Amino acid sequence: MDHDAGWNISQGTVALNFTTADASSRQGLLSRDARQFGDGGHMTIMIEKGHVVARLQSEDGSHTVAGGRVQNGRVHDIALTFGDDGMTLWFDGDEVDSNGYRGGLDGNDEKIVVGANNWASPSGTTGRLKHDLDGSVENVRLFDTALPDESIRALHGGAPDKAQPEPAPTPTVPGNSAPEALIDGRGLSMAEGQRKGMELSRYFSDADRDTLVFKFEDDPSWATIAGNKIKFAPGADDSGSHTLRVKAFDGQAFSDYIDIQVDIADVLGGSGGGDDAGGGNGHGASGKGDSNTGGPGGHDGGASSGGSGNDSGSGGSPGKTVTLVAGQGVLSGPVGNQTWGDGVTLVGYNLKGRPAEVAWGNQHRDDSFGIKGGRWDGQIDFYEGDGGKSEKLVIDFGGAVTDVVLDVALMGIHEGPRIKGEKGSETGKWTALDDQGRIVDSGLIGPELSMLGRDKAAAGSYGTYPIDIDADAYFSQLVIEATQFEHGRGHSTERSYGENNSDIAIAEVTYTRIDDFDFG
Repeated sequence: MDHDAGWNISQGTVALNFTTADASSRQGLLSRDARQFGDGGHMTIMIEKGHVVARLQSEDGSHTVAGGRVQNGRVHDIALTFGDDGMTLWFDGDEVDSNGYRGGLDGNDEKIVVGANNWASPSGTTGRLKHDLDGSVENVRLFDTALPDESIRALHGGAPDKAQPEPAPTPTVPGNSAPEALIDGRGLSMAEGQRKGMELSRYFSDADRDTLVFKFEDDPSWATIAGNKIKFAPGADDSGSHTLRVKAFDGQAFSDYIDIQVDIADVLGGSGGGDDAGGGNGHGASGKGDSNTGGPGGHDGGASSGGSGNDSGSGGSPGKTVTLVAGQGVLSGPVGNQTWGDGVTLVGYNLKGRPAEVAWGNQHRDDSFGIKGGRWDGQIDFYEGDGGKSEKLVIDFGGAVTDVVLDVALMGIHEGPRIKGEKGSETGKWTALDDQGRIVDSGLIGPELSMLGRDKAAAGSYGTYPIDIDADAYFSQLVIEATQFEHGRGHSTERSYGENNSDIAIAEVTYTRIDDFDFG
């Protein structure tokens, strides 16, 4: 729906009813959101790992509430109140979480999206919808006041699930055990302008093996929780020593808090912040990688580790957002330095680790770039018979980037050998590097990771899927390679340029440049 100025309120209540057929996956319910923070007032309500999560944004930070236990096939009703008394989330008539953030929806001119998530789209558009709902949303209501408790419960009393047959309940563990914090705390040192991530799942456990959702005690403006990760992004006024308290929620009970001390060095000349004057004993995260992944200089045989992770970057501010699209005649320049546009170059490597031409192809309707040669051009091929090697395509952005979305083409679902009765899909992996070839982060590529929803391809394509390159920090190069079918669970059957092999290709990339950033 188009922007409605009636939603620009500083306090109020949003209520709706919904059903889903897949409570375990991330799915958007209601989104009045866009990429980055804008002028604040962004809102997204979604399902996340069997719970409901509601997020509001100020001009420089995100604030969340989460709770409830979503059951497949059941109609649930939720309400989010916001304003002077903070944020409160209600699930089926019960208050499940609250947050002291007092902001509202004012300052937001974004479109209203029902049944998907719009937080990756450029402002004023719905061009990057993701996390489609496998279900329905009804009775979306907006009140210009934060409704009192009795009114919220009255809304639940009229919810349609009361008149419907009871579906099979979502399995739970009798006598639920609360999640457990495995540590009391840990430290982290970084600088203003630097970006880092921290995996939270390693610091909590749950005896019932419930899916956990993580929450700050107080949401800082410079750190957010996305899934199982904290993403740190301190700015010019955030130097000092800070203590962030984080707890885990299993849908029924909370863990104890762990304390994360973050010491932020003043390198941008801001006014500083922090909650005490003490020094820090934190440490940076190390780089990660494996024996088959390295920087462009280490592709010969895949033996290089790519170096250690970069922890010393500084400065930087978000610049322009760019989208580059694969096409015939788009590339220029010699092999090893083919220019795509906006200063972005492509470098290809064959199975022997030698430089190879990056070529365009449009097999099965998917315009894309890959390595020249083989059965057809425009693919990145993996071959089991050649010692388990993949061709590689390196995207060199020529500087620091973030918010990268890669449209990966030619990923055929269920194309490979059978795995537990079902054929495996074509898959790949990515590795993000800094400007010195040091590994920043890595991740998987596959149809199940599509931003459009699990196994959902772009309209009109054979197998093109937008993949969120969710790196822990800024990076400047992206190494793309294929893997065996289904991330290594299904073996390719041919040696060198034949069938059947797992292959992928690159159709499009969208990214935001970070101006004036020094990787160190």
